[in-house]
Amino acid sequence: MKQTLYKKIYKTVVDKIMNKEYVEGDKLPTENELAQEYDVSRITSKKALDQLALDGYIKRIQGKGSYVLSIDEAKINKGIDKNQPFNQSDDDHLLIGIVMSDFNSSYGVDILSGMELEVEKNNSFMIVKRSFDDQTLEKNVIDKLINIGVDGLVIIPVHGEFYNPTILKLILDEFPVVVVDRQLKGLPASFVGTNNILAAEKAVNYLFQKGHRNIAHVSAPIQNTPLKDRVEGIKKSYSENGVVWNDSNLWLTNITNYVPGQEFYENKEEELQLLMKKIEDNPEVTCIFALEYGIANFIKKAIKKLGKRVPEDIAIICFDEPKTYTGESFFTHIKQDEDNMGRWAIKLLIEQLTEGKAQEKIMMLDTQLIIGETTQ
Repeated sequence: MKQTLYKKIYKTVVDKIMNKEYVEGDKLPTENELAQEYDVSRITSKKALDQLALDGYIKRIQGKGSYVLSIDEAKINKGIDKNQPFNQSDDDHLLIGIVMSDFNSSYGVDILSGMELEVEKNNSFMIVKRSFDDQTLEKNVIDKLINIGVDGLVIIPVHGEFYNPTILKLILDEFPVVVVDRQLKGLPASFVGTNNILAAEKAVNYLFQKGHRNIAHVSAPIQNTPLKDRVEGIKKSYSENGVVWNDSNLWLTNITNYVPGQEFYENKEEELQLLMKKIEDNPEVTCIFALEYGIANFIKKAIKKLGKRVPEDIAIICFDEPKTYTGESFFTHIKQDEDNMGRWAIKLLIEQLTEGKAQEKIMMLDTQLIIGETTQ
């Protein structure tokens, strides 16, 4: 693979030291000067200087600058006999940090698989950490990965009303970052994810084709999440098919028990009763669209407790479903292209690391509608 940007700076400085262009005691350009000279972010130039110091070529003095050490001293610092030739390493492995809110068999595992294959293809390594949908934990995980020296980050951000300030700072500081699943709109960050508007529109169009007109929609709190785009896609389908949108009666947006790490909420039974009441109060409903797979299972349980059948009495459609050994699907669902999501995230990150300053690139991937048993 191509050299990363910080390694290019690193090796250029090492070559100048070995060729005596820089001699013992010389002061190197500052982080800002190197960033301007090589047209990179200050974080990249800082990493190059930090690596030079770690390898014993220079000494960094806070508030004063970076100074070249003697070759003999550099050898000693690297544990090499000063009478032995000094061999530079040509290794250029990348270390990539992966931060995910969570992953499971219905969503996330195939993203990780795609990432791992692309990382291996580029002779690099990755460290995977989970934030469990907690912004404080997400910040701590990101800080730790930065501190151990990852070259870049792929982040599936925590869903919430506001963006995590730690991620905002990374992007504004031009640290190499690719965001997956939740687009940070208004920020210059590369993004890979599903075209959720088209995906939801595809699902509802199918339901209309099947003759459904009274469709309930159930989700977690919308906030500033991909669910907003799914809602937009749903409304778009209603409009294009000439069906009246009934926002008050057939929409439930406060189901939370499916959230990663929170499956045993105290309000789980309360939410189940809320969902059952919604179904009982709207007997005209013939199908429920769950905007996440975990909620689809919750809906199935509510329908069963009411003595109704799926799909004979009420059909269900959702996003995502775990793979089965038989290849058959129980839920009719929208299948996201998770493998390519992971692959493209790594490709875009490596492009940032090897070809220059981060350029905002947006990749929206298509989906498949998989017909299962819940709408037949």
